[in-house]
Amino acid sequence: MIDKDLIERWLTALRSDNYQQAFTSLIQIKDDKKLHCCLGVLCDVAGYNYQNIGLGTGVFVNDKGKRVYASLDNETDLIEKVGLNLKTIRECVTWNDHYKYSFSEIADELDEYYRENNILNG
Repeated sequence: MIDKDLIERWLTALRSDNYQQAFTSLIQIKDDKKLHCCLGVLCDVAGYNYQNIGLGTGVFVNDKGKRVYASLDNETDLIEKVGLNLKTIRECVTWNDHYKYSFSEIADELDEYYRENNILNG
């Protein structure tokens, strides 16, 4: 079942100044600061952390800090709660990691997706 409240909280969090953006990892800890990709923000808002994100989780530490790599492909409950499919999750990754969209721009893209698919109403 789709959790519209979780979707709204995710979009609000993306549009807030409460998160610093990370690339190529859900969560990155650098200089004692926690950075998130757009899906990492979703995990945080949903109460997930890197210890319980899923089977694809791995922690990699190097001179650039600590990064959490994970696949949300196995997190079908979280995916279903926010009404995404794997194609849209991969689009989120592309917007965040390749196009380097800001969180606000990603929120706008997601907002459009949700409205076009009648998940959120205008």
